[in-house]
Order: sequence, then C-alpha cells, then structure tokens
Amino acid sequence: MAVTNRIQIIVYGKQLDYKSAEDLGIKFNRVVDDFTEGGLSKRFGDFSYNFSLPRTKNNSIIFQYADAHGRKNIFKPNRDLPCEVYNNDRLLLDGVISLEAVTSDSYTCTFYSKLKEFSDEVADKELRDLQFDEITFNYETTIIDHINANYIDSDTALYQFPLSFYSTYYCQDSYYSGQVDFAGNPIRADQMYQNFYYMFNSVQTNKFNRMYHHQLPPAFYVVRIAEQIFKDAGWTIGGQFWEDANVKKIVMMYAGEQDIYDQATGVVNGSDPVLLQPAKLLPEMKQLDFLKGLINMFNLYFTIDVANKIIHFEPWITYFTSGFNPYDITNKVDKESVVLSFEENSDPSIRFKESENRQIMGENAVTTGYTTEIDDMTWHKVSDVNFDRFFNREGTTDEISLPFAEPTVKRTIIWQDYDNTGSKTGHGTQTVVTPMLSKQNPQENSSKPFNTNSSNTYLFNTEETIKFDGKPTLVYYLGKATHEYEYVNVYTGGSINRVQIGVASPFQVSTYRSEIETYLNAPDALTDRKTVAATYLQTGYNMLSGTTTDFSLVYDDNGYFHETLWSKFHKPKYDRYQKSEMFDAEMRMNDFDWQEMQINRPIKYNNEIYHIVAISGYDPIKRTAKITLIKL
Repeated sequence: MAVTNRIQIIVYGKQLDYKSAEDLGIKFNRVVDDFTEGGLSKRFGDFSYNFSLPRTKNNSIIFQYADAHGRKNIFKPNRDLPCEVYNNDRLLLDGVISLEAVTSDSYTCTFYSKLKEFSDEVADKELRDLQFDEITFNYETTIIDHINANYIDSDTALYQFPLSFYSTYYCQDSYYSGQVDFAGNPIRADQMYQNFYYMFNSVQTNKFNRMYHHQLPPAFYVVRIAEQIFKDAGWTIGGQFWEDANVKKIVMMYAGEQDIYDQATGVVNGSDPVLLQPAKLLPEMKQLDFLKGLINMFNLYFTIDVANKIIHFEPWITYFTSGFNPYDITNKVDKESVVLSFEENSDPSIRFKESENRQIMGENAVTTGYTTEIDDMTWHKVSDVNFDRFFNREGTTDEISLPFAEPTVKRTIIWQDYDNTGSKTGHGTQTVVTPMLSKQNPQENSSKPFNTNSSNTYLFNTEETIKFDGKPTLVYYLGKATHEYEYVNVYTGGSINRVQIGVASPFQVSTYRSEIETYLNAPDALTDRKTVAATYLQTGYNMLSGTTTDFSLVYDDNGYFHETLWSKFHKPKYDRYQKSEMFDAEMRMNDFDWQEMQINRPIKYNNEIYHIVAISGYDPIKRTAKITLIKL
C-alpha cells in the first residue's frame, strides 16, 4: 500500500503552500561533529538543504510581501520565522524557516533549528551591549567593600577585583628614594627591571603608596556573562556544566581602553557615587564569539528545549560516553552500504590568542627547590622554548582557535614594611604572582617608569599611567589572600585602607603536592616541560587563599602534575576517534527514527554501541538517510 505524505509547514499559525510533498524536496541534516578541514570548531545542530516554495498569494503574505515590486529589506525580516514542520501530524522540526532567495516563480528557503533564532538575535551584539542592572559605584569604597565581602563564585557576585599586572605600578619618587633593590642597586624610576618587578606599597617611615580604582578593573564571571547573553535574547542557559564548582570560579580579565570607568559611568571627573553600567567594563568582543570561545575551549555540545527556550550545554564526555538505553537500528541499515573507516582529522591543535608577553613567568624563569614560601623560591633563567606547548595544544591536523589570550602570570615584589594592621614593621618585601596582561618584560621596560617626573606626587597616578593591552584571559578567582603582608593600600578620601589582594590564577590548585615537591627538589633539565609545569603550579599553590581547583585553564598535554583543559575536556574524545571505527551507512529512516536519534542517545547496531556524528539528507518522503557514527 502506498504511503500518503502530508507535509505541513506552519509559520505563525498559517500553513505555507507547496505543489506536492514529493516535489518539495525537503531533506534534513543533524550534524554533531564536522571533520572537514576547518570544521572541528563548529557545532551545527539541525538544518535542511535548500528547497523551493511556489510564489502564491498566501506565501507572499507569510513572507511579508517579499516579492512585491520595489520592496526593500526583504530578507532580514524573513531570516528567522518561527516554523513547525509536520509529516502526517508527526512533528519533524520545531525551529525556524529562513528565506534565502526570491525568483520569478518561487521562494528558496532553508529550515534550521531554533538555535539559529538565538544566534541571529545575538550575532551583531557586543558584550558591552549586555543589559546588566546598573549599580551604584562609589569608586574605591565600592572596590574595598566588595573585596572585603570575599564573595566566592558566580552565585554570589557578578565580578571581582583581582590584582593584575597591566603596567608598572605608579609610585612617586619620595616614597622609594634611598631604597635599594635585592641586588643592592638604588631604586630609580628609569630602571627597567625594577619597574617590572617592584610594587611599592608600604615603605619605612610611613610612606604609603596609594592604589586607585582605575588600577583595579573588574573581572567578570563567565557564567554570569553567558547567562545574561541568553536572558537578553529571551532564552535561558541550562546544563550541569554551569553548575560545576570550578566553572563558577572562572573570571574574564579586563582588556581594553584606559578610561574604562569613565565610559561605564559617563562621568569623567567626580567623587560622588554614580550609576555604573557593568557591561561597559567588558572587553570588546562579540557575544557570539564569546559563546563560541567557551564551547570550543571546554568542548561543549548542546541540546535545545524548544518549548521552554532553554539551550542545555554539556561537555563531550557527558553526552558521548554512555551506552545506556541505545536506539536499535540493526534492521533499518542497508548492510551492503556499511563502510568502516578511520577518521584522520583527530589530532587537533587548540590555540589561545598570543599573549602580549610570551616569556615563562613573564621573565623566562623557572623555580627549583620545593618550598611553600613564595619569597623563598629559587629562580633560574631559561629560554621560552616550552612556553607555547604549556599553554596551547600542538597537534598535527586541524586547528581550533580561541578568542581568549594565553593566561600568563608574573611575579611581583611588593615593598611591604608594614603588615595589614599597620602595626608590624620591618618585613621588607612580599612576593606575589598575578595575572599578566602586558607587553612589558624585564629587558624592555624603559617607557614604563614609576613616574615621569621626580616631583610628581600621588595625584599623578591617573588612568594615563595604565594601559590594558591585549585580549582578555580566563582565570580562576580564588578569593582574598590570607597572608598578612599580601595587601595593597587603597585610599578613600585621606584615609588608608589596607585591603587584602584578590588572588587570581589559571592553574589547578591542589593540596596534594608530593609529586611536585619531589620533582622540584631534584628536577630534570631546567628547560624541560615538567619543570615549566611544576613552576606554574607551585606559584599558584603558594598564593593559595584556601580555595582549590580541579584543573588548569591551559592545554598542556604532557600529563605531568595536573589536569588540564586538554586532558579533561578534549583528550577522551580524540582518543576515541583515533582508536575507534567510523561507521557510514544508508538506512531506512522514518519520522519516529529522526526524533529518537538525538545527539545524546546511543545507537545500537548488531549489538555494538555507537554515537551519532551526523545524519545527512534525511528525506521524510522517501524515508531514507545517510548516517555517520563512531563506535564506543
């Protein structure tokens, strides 16, 4: 008996006209991974090939008279028309229909999932367009109160104020005059390495340098940014990934103009509290680029809850490692069409944007000799030969590029003769390690003096002394430093406030240290990647403020000492593609099969378990499709 096909294409409750279901030529695709050149960074979802609808009066009305003579701007209003597609009353697609072209007798269209509606909504929007609630900003007072509150993650705060190195920390001549550095050389404004390493905070005889709000730009939690992007677009973000305790600690460091607070408040000069638009303090970046960056950085995949307008994100390992409740297609596959193959494009490079300073620790130095006291760490000069391989993953096939910079750090020597109560004196200095967003290094620093004129006072510590270079980086915010000498002087009016440093680091911070301790006490060659990894991880631990993290925000793939973005989120996937068979075949597919074969549903064939890579050319009329699977 011949099967009757009754296709319905519903847009805003109205049904589009077509000549016949057979002539319509609709074919659907579901792409999970694209292994063509340049495709590894893409996540397509569902879409159709182009198809044509006749130019009828009814269709013209639905497409807002796109065919009318002299009509302008006909495509943008017709790019994301809400659409439901049924075959014999069974839902095939709840998504959008997009008008691609108008000819003399037809409309050329494409179906997409609802993801296109969302992505088109945010496509032209910058992070600075986000509609966060305005806050009352009282300059240094707001920053002091926020740091002292010690908010722990994105559940309790929108942003943090970590100490970071953007440029030489300003200091007037009279505060450091007469002091000498560790090498016994007098401190001078024009000494390059002194400008790079030293931050004068509290000096003998009550010389207290001042830090101001422009030196502490906010770093926003990535979870809160992502949530706001979806909220502004009328959607909700979902998935357990965003509930991970590590992910909720990740902040994006500021990078951009010098006058950031002026832009956010609209006030160039003033001391009274003002309303501040938080989004104006975000880096210049497209909202869609930010989301794609997170998707590729953490190897995320998504499912769409159309009814509730929720897009759920999870790492690859969540969706593609289970064999529970598989959908059996054994009797539907054309066994003569089965081809098993090996996927060549399975050893990718994953790269951050290059940082402004690509030297190890900002100075090409590593440490040896285990110690928990950062001031006692012994440093050795090396080359930058292993810098790239620590932060990025170097593969042999395709490349995945991220919009964020390599999360570099540097050590800073804070001149700290007083403790955070102002009572203990004579301590001298305290070393800290902070994120670094700067081109500066110890050898090329002559244009960044402590001050430009020896007669300049703290009043010359202005926004012009700070330059926020490069692309933003992602790091963990770990909370307030706990050491009594790890603080900065932030003034309100004429009063000093000794504020603990907000600690940020991109590295795994674990209390299990024996492997690193043993290695640092008897390291291999100083330039070995193990030594580089141990150095970075030890500096993170020595700034520990009581918070731990489970993986580093780098792609180091050497397997020593820490879990990384590569080992946690990417390696299991590409190991599988390198060791398992790709399965290509043709199959008989009906509407029920199409709905059941979702990306998070395992597939069974001949009692073996697979997962979907792609469904291509599903024809709901002929009831055929091509499938590509990967064996579990």
